[in-house]
Amino acid sequence: IRDVRYGGQPLDLTAHFIVATNDYRAHGGGCFPGAQSANVVLEGTETNRNLVLRHIARSGLPAMVPGESWRLLPCGGASALFDTGPGALAHLADLKDLRIEPAGMGRHGFARFRLQL
Repeated sequence: IRDVRYGGQPLDLTAHFIVATNDYRAHGGGCFPGAQSANVVLEGTETNRNLVLRHIARSGLPAMVPGESWRLLPCGGASALFDTGPGALAHLADLKDLRIEPAGMGRHGFARFRLQL
């Protein structure tokens, strides 16, 4: 990760943020630094999904501004494999800028793809 910004300015590495997340992550799931039970500021009873739905119901859908927010930089021949529904094959031409190629069939009828990093 490089050139991380907050409010259009380079991220202040000494700044502290409150991060909204789910119960699993907040209590250490995934081993993210700082995400431990001792650091929980507020624990609600509603799911993230319901909070977002209620916000949209009150405020309407947010304006979606298309644009580039992040991207993977080339990693010198590295790639990642992922499985998804076989219907994705029909949309491969729409993703030509992402350097994705078919890599055979995965388990349980899923199509496997390789993403060049």
